[in-house]
Amino acid sequence: WMVGIEALFPRGEPIHRPTLLGLLVGFSGCALLVGPELRRAGFASNYWRGFLTMQVGAAGWALGAIYHRNRPRRAHPIVTGAFQQFGAGLAYAPFALLLKQTPIAWTARSFGGFIYLVIFGSILAFSAFVYALEHLPISVASLYAYINPVVAICLGWLFYREPFGWREAAAMAVIFLGVALVKVQAGKAR
Repeated sequence: WMVGIEALFPRGEPIHRPTLLGLLVGFSGCALLVGPELRRAGFASNYWRGFLTMQVGAAGWALGAIYHRNRPRRAHPIVTGAFQQFGAGLAYAPFALLLKQTPIAWTARSFGGFIYLVIFGSILAFSAFVYALEHLPISVASLYAYINPVVAICLGWLFYREPFGWREAAAMAVIFLGVALVKVQAGKAR
């Protein structure tokens, strides 16, 4: 999403063929990862609705990230990230308060996951993304979308004994190939 939307902006980075090839290879690795579940669930399932909702969210995220990239920078990436996440929290708060959900069961495992997400998923990763967005080509900054599923699979396997078989290994190899193709093209473009 980011690379395509950026190319549409005035003075946006053009899409080079090797970059497009790398992005398509990386996307095919992600498709290999989740494709069987999407196919098995059927089109009318909530799984597909969730997938399509995530795509709309990703497109909105890309548009906001590119808007941020094209604005003058005045704040440190951690400050920028904190304000963006605070704003998102305020936007979601009314929905969270209106929906009747069961209370969170705070266990050691859920609290550990929460702390992990706050430190690594929010503070460190988001600040690194903002920094990359400001200092690297958009094709490189957008690679988080391919790397995050790999990290999630590895952590799920390591901590929660989630399955890791040939399909996951092949998907990771294809994703890393796509990342390498994009990175090589970004190095040539500099």
